[in-house]
Amino acid sequence: MKRLFYAIQLIVLTFGFNVTVKGQSWKLCEMSSDDFELGGDLNWSFEQLTYNSNNGSFCLAFKNCDENNASNYVDIYQPERVGGQLFQDINKDMEIAGEFTKALTLRKGWYNAEWTEPSRSEANHKFVYVARADMLNNWIEVCGNKEYNAVISFTATEDGFYQVNGSLIRQDGANLKALKLIPRFRPEGTEMLDEQLDMGLAFPFGEGGAVIEGAENTRLMDGYNQRYTAQLPTDFSFATRMKEGDILTFEVSYQEQTTSTWPRDYYPRVFYRQLDITLVDEATARQNEQLVDPYDETVLQGLNDKIKEYEDSFAKCEAGSNPGQFTQDALDRFEYEFGEIVADINYGMANALNISYYYQQMEDAWQKLMRAMVRVDVDAKGNYKLITSTGEPATEDVEIWANKDAFAANEDSPWGFYGRVVSTGVFEKFANHDANNKSGESAWYKSGGQWYYITDQGAMHPLTDRAPGILFTAQADGIYRFDLSAYRPNPNAKLENPLYFRCYVLPNGMQSVQSEQAVLSKQYGSVKNDGAEGKAPIYLAFYANLKAGDRVFMEIDAYTAGNIGSAGTQLLNLTACRFVSENEPITLADALDSGELVVNPYVAGDASTLLATIAEAEALLALVNDNIGDEDGQYNDIYHAQLLDALEEAKGLIEDAETMEITQTRFDEMNYRLRGIYESLEKSKVPYHLHVSGEYSICIAETGKYLTQNNRSDTGTHFYANFLDAEGVVKDAARFEDWEPEDYNWTFTIEPVKDDERYVHMYGTTGWLTADAYIETRAVTSADKYTFELLVESPGDELFAVRRPDGLYWGTSMNWAAPYNKIQTSKEPLYVFKLTQDTPTGIRRMENGEWKMDNGKWRTENGQWYDLSGRSVSASTALPKGIYVKNGRKYIVK
Repeated sequence: MKRLFYAIQLIVLTFGFNVTVKGQSWKLCEMSSDDFELGGDLNWSFEQLTYNSNNGSFCLAFKNCDENNASNYVDIYQPERVGGQLFQDINKDMEIAGEFTKALTLRKGWYNAEWTEPSRSEANHKFVYVARADMLNNWIEVCGNKEYNAVISFTATEDGFYQVNGSLIRQDGANLKALKLIPRFRPEGTEMLDEQLDMGLAFPFGEGGAVIEGAENTRLMDGYNQRYTAQLPTDFSFATRMKEGDILTFEVSYQEQTTSTWPRDYYPRVFYRQLDITLVDEATARQNEQLVDPYDETVLQGLNDKIKEYEDSFAKCEAGSNPGQFTQDALDRFEYEFGEIVADINYGMANALNISYYYQQMEDAWQKLMRAMVRVDVDAKGNYKLITSTGEPATEDVEIWANKDAFAANEDSPWGFYGRVVSTGVFEKFANHDANNKSGESAWYKSGGQWYYITDQGAMHPLTDRAPGILFTAQADGIYRFDLSAYRPNPNAKLENPLYFRCYVLPNGMQSVQSEQAVLSKQYGSVKNDGAEGKAPIYLAFYANLKAGDRVFMEIDAYTAGNIGSAGTQLLNLTACRFVSENEPITLADALDSGELVVNPYVAGDASTLLATIAEAEALLALVNDNIGDEDGQYNDIYHAQLLDALEEAKGLIEDAETMEITQTRFDEMNYRLRGIYESLEKSKVPYHLHVSGEYSICIAETGKYLTQNNRSDTGTHFYANFLDAEGVVKDAARFEDWEPEDYNWTFTIEPVKDDERYVHMYGTTGWLTADAYIETRAVTSADKYTFELLVESPGDELFAVRRPDGLYWGTSMNWAAPYNKIQTSKEPLYVFKLTQDTPTGIRRMENGEWKMDNGKWRTENGQWYDLSGRSVSASTALPKGIYVKNGRKYIVK
């Protein structure tokens, strides 16, 4: 075998730095307007970062610099401020259309997508820019979102150590989580960033403020007073070593913010008050606790040794078709791929920040070669192949070979085409075989209207409640090797819903399995993390000790993701082999020596886990006793009978183990079944019904929040609802011109349903509470829509749960679910609600018509300072960190 000397040069990991330290500084905010309009200077540049989490993110220079950028967009509902100061000239008298207008004085900025009147569904590409804030001492503003970002980059002019000092401030905004400044390092000439490889630094800043208590006239046409408390500036500092031409890119973490198609919703405008970079000597740089050295020789020195190790191992690989050899194609592919990696390293692309990437690339290439090793002769008599392929999915040159006879027969000799019903674990054999299915090709399928099939070329598609799979039935006793590979040809790039391949071994005629019983499972099709936009192949290999008639089932799982969007999968390889070569069967020693998974359902078992479950089941039966039925506090009679039978069977299996060898598989299967029935009986206890009638408020215990009727819908057919305390009602009412706190309804009448007093209706003065916890104003058309059960865990409990007609339980928060708010739901009862005849107090109307709190939290008299408990505090000295109230306004001291 030829060696790789021609591809691998000796890597000299020397990074000498001949630096003349001059203390030179580059200050972003002192850049002249001329340089800014030229796109920067020799050091500073402005770029658009386009996110692509699979292939890296691309930084390309902006194309345009003029006044047609989105920095000049003004939101009329909360005119832009930073640190409490307006940073745009705004003419409140100008004609306004919709929600936005342009500033009075326009600023130049760099951008790619020109600002036009944006729609809420198509705005992200427009709100990406770098602009000068002339009103703020020439601070540099950047804006981005989850898809694109505006970044500032600095290019080193000489080798050396660089000190970075900066200060950031975020646009004043509501209570949103902090952003982060993330510095990234790029070697000379690199346009692509890998967001998984950063400098290990992230400087948080701009944690959201709050609405100023009593804020009014915040809209542009009403006077544009300040709506939110001012953000505070945050300073940062670090040091790094760079070579001439290396680039530092400064990125803001907009991708972590709330998902929205409207970037302004999460206040992404950020201002560099300072960004100074100074050339310093090494001693000064090392005094900075945040020193990042990409050229740390101690980290890089092992790279040569690892390359040599792979080279020596590759030299021992033999070409051929016998077990232990490699196909020539596989050897050539490794030689090329490994050579490309080493060429990058030789070119100087490796550094201390990305060295793990190169180690991983080399290991991936090596493992790909190892998977191509000829383990067995699949064409030997007694071996079975269903699918094989040539080519690579990445290059879209895959050619599939499929066993036409096996696909035509579906006779379990050895291949069968089945689905598994996820809820029961039972297998269903596909009965239809033609092209009248969703694939449009000849396939095995259940019904033509479903995305649920296995084509004659090995293409498979699952449902969220059914998993298609290939079932192999052993034709003789022996050790079998299974090799399987597959990939996802068309993943949904907009939705992260990775799939799983799961493998089950079914000895002794097992007829059903649950997902947890898979002997091997592997995720694939991850758009975010597989490095190939969801199309990276997966490889599974394992051995199983089977007797004739035992089965192995290999399925696609989409039920974990709960979404079948673009969930189709193409098998690349599926073989089941009992022989290494002709007349040479695979032995258990061969399997164990392979280092791969070996499933032996016939090994002697350990009953300790089953014994523990038996003890738990007996304790539960003693607790249940004869309390069986469907009345309050009783347990389900079917689960009770099933547990008695399963417990007797489990004890019989333990007795059998005293005189005969019981396999681990039988113990595990019995334990799994017994525990499932035990848990079903335990959960089947019927809660106790709370029998109540009258007028009550419904609150969430320990929170001070009550279920309350909100404002009426535009159509007038219902009222919204929410969980609010008194303060929340005041703030919520402030959003509406014609809706006052006194309009909020806290009290509901609870009335038992006449036919069965376990069920109740709940209604207020304006309508009936629906299952989704909004108030319907129309006449009741369906009793089920308005019927609830109020349940407690034990008689006399104060806390109760609310069960809807569909069996789901009320949660404790409301979410927008068009066309109105709907309550969150839970499959399990949430005993958190409380009935009371009290309602929140402390809301009163002031003389000027405003609503204020008067419960000790929001005092307004005498200009005195108060904490949030209503206690007066002295401001003669600096106040400790916290939130304080003075004259009805809230102040944050940091």
